[in-house]
Amino acid sequence: ERELGDKMRTHYAEADNELHHLLIMESLGGNENVVDRILAQSMAFGYYWYVTIVYFFNPAVAYHLSELIEDHAYDTYSGYLRDH
Repeated sequence: ERELGDKMRTHYAEADNELHHLLIMESLGGNENVVDRILAQSMAFGYYWYVTIVYFFNPAVAYHLSELIEDHAYDTYSGYLRDH
């Protein structure tokens, strides 16, 4: 049961992290263009189901994919802050 609680805390932390990414991108004007908004929502929908399917077969691979994406986001944000 403890392991399940740890997994749930991890999932909630990841969801909170993604919410903050969304809020940052919106504050930078990322939601002003309807085409950009539809594209982002469509990609998020597809990514969600892709990761859900991968998680069903191999949770470690799904978490590794999320880790790679977070690393890329960190590098991107750091580069943006450095340049601006």
